[in-house]
Amino acid sequence: MKNVNLSLCLAVLILAHPAYAVDALDPCKIVAEEIVPLRVPNFDQAAIWKKTSGVKGSERPRALLPVVDGGQIAIGSSIPYDEKTGLSSPRIQVVRTDKVGKIIVEKWVDVKDLKTVADAVLLKDRVVTLAQIGAENQETIGLVFLNGLGELKSTEILSDPKLRLIPKSIMTIAGGEQMVIAAEAISRDNPKDSYSVLIWVDKDGKKITQKEYLPGVKNKPEYVGRLANNEIVMTGRSTTEDGRDAGWVLRLSSKGEIIYQRPYARGGDSVIRRAVSLGDGTMIVVGDALPSVEGNKAAWMMRLDKDGSPIWQKYLTGKYGYSGIDIISLGDGRFNVLVAGKPTTEGGRQYSRVVTISTAGVVIGDESFIEGANAIPVRLIDQMGKRVLLGLAETGFSKEGVADELKYIAYDSWLLGLAPLPEYNNTCAGSPTRTLDDLP
Repeated sequence: MKNVNLSLCLAVLILAHPAYAVDALDPCKIVAEEIVPLRVPNFDQAAIWKKTSGVKGSERPRALLPVVDGGQIAIGSSIPYDEKTGLSSPRIQVVRTDKVGKIIVEKWVDVKDLKTVADAVLLKDRVVTLAQIGAENQETIGLVFLNGLGELKSTEILSDPKLRLIPKSIMTIAGGEQMVIAAEAISRDNPKDSYSVLIWVDKDGKKITQKEYLPGVKNKPEYVGRLANNEIVMTGRSTTEDGRDAGWVLRLSSKGEIIYQRPYARGGDSVIRRAVSLGDGTMIVVGDALPSVEGNKAAWMMRLDKDGSPIWQKYLTGKYGYSGIDIISLGDGRFNVLVAGKPTTEGGRQYSRVVTISTAGVVIGDESFIEGANAIPVRLIDQMGKRVLLGLAETGFSKEGVADELKYIAYDSWLLGLAPLPEYNNTCAGSPTRTLDDLP
């Protein structure tokens, strides 16, 4: 599909839609390729509840898991900081809230040689934390098993003598007997040779099999998830022949056999971060794209058919730089896209944006949220019909020009219970299949 010059199209669309209106658009009308300028955020949405959690140091939340009691568990890493001694060793941060947002568990778990937390899943009565463990250049994957109270139960290490393994994402197989881990594999002999691997493990973290994808072609995974019929999708980025990063989607059978793999080069560089299945063989993917000329980064979303061809694609842009972070289905024909807004040279603050779209990719809702000086979104879930956002909030005072490892010492983990959306009648849904026995 023909690429869009983001800067040129943005100028055209601003002239065509000076009010940035979205509520008057037909939610069922498919436009193959479009740039959608977002209104300036006004932060006028009220939350049902909000919580922050952290110590003096760097909090990096990574996963938000819905629990059967209506609550949720946030998992991430936490690095305590002392002005005299500096940063301490990382720990796993566990924050569990009940269905009304009250914190009922708040723990920091020590794990030997922990470096980072990448993701987590809920496996019946256990929380499985996907972590990176090991000394520099000796990285291995750690599966850290916790109970619902945040107590450490066991740890399983996965390693490869020929590869450094950088964990990225984890999913459960239907039935909960197996898990699949997506990781970046870096050759120990040739660090420039990096590609994606999927590792199947049993419910206790023991390796079953490991498969490599496109070795020799530089690529990096961001996410692994489940599609209809137990198929698997992996998203991320791959490097094109001209040196650009292109969004990348790999669709696999339940056994890891490739159905298709496709790069999607857009603008200067692009990445696909998350995907959600529509149950009919199609999926919606989100990420971001840098324009090839001047202009701000745009959040990018596409609906792909069963063969990976775009049905439609949209670029969300405006006076901020935008990144597509997450996407969830609301089960009624609407989808929420979690977007990170980042200030440009014109100023502003980092904030979280939740954009509601139809199956046709039409923007039918738009909410903006901020906490403290800046806010960075991480995950969004639909918990029994209630939406909960996980992110980072700058609740302390940051300093200019600090080193990268001190960048987030003024931030805490941030949980937000979002207000319900208006009722929605999905007029885009197809009519049910009729038989001769149906009455008119």
